[in-house]
Amino acid sequence: GVKLVNGRPTTAHVHFSSDEDEPLTVRMIGGTLWKQGALEQQVKDGKMMKEEEAPPKPLRNLTTTTYGVEIAPHGSANLTYRFTTDMMPQDLTLLVGAIVQDARGNLFQSSAFNGTVSVVDAPVSLLDPQM
Repeated sequence: GVKLVNGRPTTAHVHFSSDEDEPLTVRMIGGTLWKQGALEQQVKDGKMMKEEEAPPKPLRNLTTTTYGVEIAPHGSANLTYRFTTDMMPQDLTLLVGAIVQDARGNLFQSSAFNGTVSVVDAPVSLLDPQM
């Protein structure tokens, strides 16, 4: 699976393709880390949770990066999104999303990744000068 190594930058390559007749602009990309199963708990048996039950909250918000990259009509673009983690090793759900703007100025949210990741510590060596 996908591993996020604490203290080391993680690079996500996000591909955008447009079927629109007008240009689109990628405004920003950001992400959040959720406790596994937290998002699935929002809906139980096809019904929304009761008001007295607290809705799940992200465990950690990741860096948001602004781009302003224009995608030509029926074109595509590949962008790089980088972030770093520093948390206890565990399995989490990573959500990466983008805000895209059309030619009329309307903003849309697009999901780029929604999956399980493992946060792990960097390997330790006795020869590591930081030790």
